[in-house]
Amino acid sequence: MSTTGTSSSASSLPAALLRAGAVCLIVLGAVTLRAQDERLGRGFDVLAFGSYTTTAKFFPFPDSPNESSRGSYETIDDIFGAGVSVEYHVGGQNVALGISAEYIRKNPPTGHLAGGEGFQFIPVELTAYLQIPLQSERIRLFMGGGGGVYRGARVFSGPNGIAEAGSSATAYGIHVVGGMDYFITDRLFLRGEMKFRDPEFNTEDRSDRYPAMHARINIDGITFVLAAGIAL
Repeated sequence: MSTTGTSSSASSLPAALLRAGAVCLIVLGAVTLRAQDERLGRGFDVLAFGSYTTTAKFFPFPDSPNESSRGSYETIDDIFGAGVSVEYHVGGQNVALGISAEYIRKNPPTGHLAGGEGFQFIPVELTAYLQIPLQSERIRLFMGGGGGVYRGARVFSGPNGIAEAGSSATAYGIHVVGGMDYFITDRLFLRGEMKFRDPEFNTEDRSDRYPAMHARINIDGITFVLAAGIAL
């Protein structure tokens, strides 16, 4: 269900969390920890995952001269996605490097009388993981952060109520993650992860019948990830 609101200082909370997380990672990264788990030196992990993002904001009037209109937004809730990732574990260390690609789409309500907004979003992210050594043979904790390239577009109800994507835009940003792997067997594992990111992109859609429509989309909700992986 979508609601409307006005942008305020509370919207800076995700950015503050990202900055705080980045500082923590720098401090922790300055301390070199030896891995206690032999799995850290294996090489590559390959994962397939599903994601759930709690909320995003749609700003319909980003260029308005009126401050109140410019800051007004509609919330878009319950956003699902799927993707894959590959991670490389630095031999003998508790550090891993990963790259992931994901596809996220939230369609607006359909039907001739339906309203609301949606978007599609393709994040490609590079992440550095700091893995926390444990005595457990099955559990692996980690935290990390990195940067990403985000390709996004507004999705709106077109003719006959069919959802259509508008023109795409590119944004860049950082993210912070934390989570746990649970090994079912020696090589197969499940992952639970929580991710904070705050990408924002502007869209411009044109048609022969209407003037250009500008909008801004800010995906600032918390993302929860469930994954299945294999250690190669």
